[in-house]
Amino acid sequence: MLSRLSFLRALALAAGLASTAAAQSSARRPASGPVLPPAPFAQPEVGAVFQYDGFANRILGGKGLVTRFVDDLNRDGSRFGIFFVDNANAPLVYSKDALTALFPLSNGKRVRFVGTRGDLQWLYEARVVGTERATTPAGSFDTWVVETIEAPKRTAAPTTAVTIVSTFWYAPSVKNIVRLMTISTNPSGEKQLRRVELRSITRPNAEP
Repeated sequence: MLSRLSFLRALALAAGLASTAAAQSSARRPASGPVLPPAPFAQPEVGAVFQYDGFANRILGGKGLVTRFVDDLNRDGSRFGIFFVDNANAPLVYSKDALTALFPLSNGKRVRFVGTRGDLQWLYEARVVGTERATTPAGSFDTWVVETIEAPKRTAAPTTAVTIVSTFWYAPSVKNIVRLMTISTNPSGEKQLRRVELRSITRPNAEP
């Protein structure tokens, strides 16, 4: 279990990483992105297959803010509030009202809440930082850019628990993420960077 001091250090690390990620993403984004209307939460099309770099997700459906999918290895998964990955078989308990407040996506929206699974807890934060025209192998999309932090608050493995700072490019036109970048940092300060882009979308009613 993390001590209070360890948790405060994790928060400080997350805040520092968020500032770095924000500076990097701001440097990548144009000074003025496309003008987009606020984006309400919407479920991606059931049966659609989103092929990303190295993996694919087929949308099974959803309820409320939770989207269910199966990956290309036939493993069930889920996301809540678009941007947070969950365990489909052991969902987190969190404040639905806090997460709902993120939508519709618009400049400056920000939420913070705690997710619990049994005796374990994580601190989540998400903020909308702007818009950007994102060009991927699947095409070009007008997107809302959202940055998130996931930090361990109570963990069974404090020596291996990681803090994750992510940037997501969400395209309302396909109701899904078309690009993401994550920076994972372990307690010793080692970082791992991951970038993923959407490569294709196969819709269930598309002609062969």
